[in-house]
Amino acid sequence: METKLVIEHIDEELFEWTKKEYQHIVSLSPWKVWITNLGQLVQETSNLYPQVEISSESIAHMDLPKESVCFFDMRAEKTLSTEDNFKYLVVGGVLGDHPPRDRAKYLREQGYQLRNLGAGQMATDIAVLAIKMILHNKVPLEAIPFQVDPEIEFENESCKETLEMTGFKYILDEDGRIILAEGLLPIMAQDFLEE
Repeated sequence: METKLVIEHIDEELFEWTKKEYQHIVSLSPWKVWITNLGQLVQETSNLYPQVEISSESIAHMDLPKESVCFFDMRAEKTLSTEDNFKYLVVGGVLGDHPPRDRAKYLREQGYQLRNLGAGQMATDIAVLAIKMILHNKVPLEAIPFQVDPEIEFENESCKETLEMTGFKYILDEDGRIILAEGLLPIMAQDFLEE
């Protein structure tokens, strides 16, 4: 059974940070990537990620067997296990808001299989990394090195600033640093400085 990783796009545009996260997902995923619910953003997205399957339609409107679709939802009762096996792994615009706005509630109501990735929010690409570690690498959730509410230091012209990622958890690399999409920190830092 060929597995597909589905990113259900939630926003009405493609923000710069979204592009970085999606590129990170494409580089991380051992599965074919499919971005759905793009509406008018189909052409722009197709140009950015020519190797990815693209759809203007939401996965919720597609006639897929409910038991073969897993939607990752922090409200799900069951936690993803190394033994789980699904044809469609659905993430995106789902695990990345703080406080959570539950914008993907409509997916939870489709009758799909639901799984959580433990307590706490994650950026979509970090959620994909966790899913990959659990399903592909067979690393149980409790063995994944998470850091909750990390503080990220960045240089701001003449001084150092600290970006507090309250409400989120990230995965640490072998050197104990949080994993971020390439080029994402300057965008996050800019948003932080504009607040």
